[in-house]
Amino acid sequence: MSKYISFKVTPKNNNATGSAVEGTINGTAVVAANSAPTDITLSSTSINQSATSASASVGNLSTTDADAGDTFTYALVNNGASSNGSCGTSGDDDNASFQVDNVNDDLETASSLVAGSYSVCLQTSDGTATYQESFSLTVVDNVSPTITNVSIPDSTHKVGDTVTVTITVSSDSDDYTSGSGAISGTINGYTLGSLSKVSDTAYTATFTITDGGT
Repeated sequence: MSKYISFKVTPKNNNATGSAVEGTINGTAVVAANSAPTDITLSSTSINQSATSASASVGNLSTTDADAGDTFTYALVNNGASSNGSCGTSGDDDNASFQVDNVNDDLETASSLVAGSYSVCLQTSDGTATYQESFSLTVVDNVSPTITNVSIPDSTHKVGDTVTVTITVSSDSDDYTSGSGAISGTINGYTLGSLSKVSDTAYTATFTITDGGT
């Protein structure tokens, strides 16, 4: 003869999403199994170099998790440190350049950074399970180089001569020979022209000596 157990499940927290619920069976508490987080979203993956500093926000963090109502904390971790997900062998290379603000759920720069690409490994935790994911971040070069020296040949010049000027700058791989960030200026009233990049730290420009310096 078959035997059957009758029971009643009483949902908690008005859970009507179709996910697992907590309740009771004949007066015995039932606790739903935890679902691990499955994804991390970062609202922005780039920041201008001029905006980087201690605690400068790159973007806001959020988590995908089947358990409605879970709250999450975030951390920068090494690849393989989490119970789920992976960042790959080089996905955590630049963790030290960034930090997490769990009050605002933000990823932030830890200090002023040079332009370039960075890789970080982010972890989300629901208090029981963890998930990690690697993000590629870009610090956009919007800062012009600093001019440290300008030199001209130590020789006699006459009207009509073209003089070559050497401009020394802080090291910068970008080319500042054109566009809104181009190097420009005058020397003794003569406008510089024919700007040319020699290296990441040097440019040349020319001016022609005219009567009256115009």
